[in-house]
Amino acid sequence: MDQTYSLESFLNHVQKRDPNQTEFAQAVREVMTTLWPFLEQNPKYRQMSLDLPLYFQTSVIT
Repeated sequence: MDQTYSLESFLNHVQKRDPNQTEFAQAVREVMTTLWPFLEQNPKYRQMSLDLPLYFQTSVIT
């Protein structure tokens, strides 16, 4: 988000980057519409990387 200055330009970037992922773009829009005001008020978080690995524990029943 360091080069993106508005919510709409961010969403346009996501749409251009993944044009065939309409559900993903919709999910990004829903989440970022909520988060954007917080990020504007707390610019230090705009500079942080959010690409942390996520690990999910699953159980397999056989």
